[in-house]
Amino acid sequence: MKGRALSGSRAMRKLAAVMVMLGALSLLPQWLPFLFPEMPGSETSPVLTGTTFPVPGAISAFAAEEWEREFEDICSQTADPMVLSEDQLRDLVARCDRLKPKIEKLGESERKVYLKRLDFCRGLFLYVLESKRQ
Repeated sequence: MKGRALSGSRAMRKLAAVMVMLGALSLLPQWLPFLFPEMPGSETSPVLTGTTFPVPGAISAFAAEEWEREFEDICSQTADPMVLSEDQLRDLVARCDRLKPKIEKLGESERKVYLKRLDFCRGLFLYVLESKRQ
């Protein structure tokens, strides 16, 4: 019985570590325009001195492509995955699988960032789904 409780706490530590990684990765797209100002969507804003700087998150929701809206909708579900039903988790995993080919068509740096985050989200959903089955 003692080993069983230990494995449960180990699973919770793993889940917590994955959620921390996802939180850190969720900040990355906001800072991409700062890191790569030549990227599309890194609009600039005038400062009082007349210079310009990239504004993180300057892409409006209307200008975002369909895959970006789908990506944000899927990955926003990682905030509290334990409240999702098994059907919802299976649906999210399937949506991740359908979205992956669209992201693979992006440029190299965007593709790497978004695919890594999508893989983390998918992995979290699978992990939670597996833990609910046990």
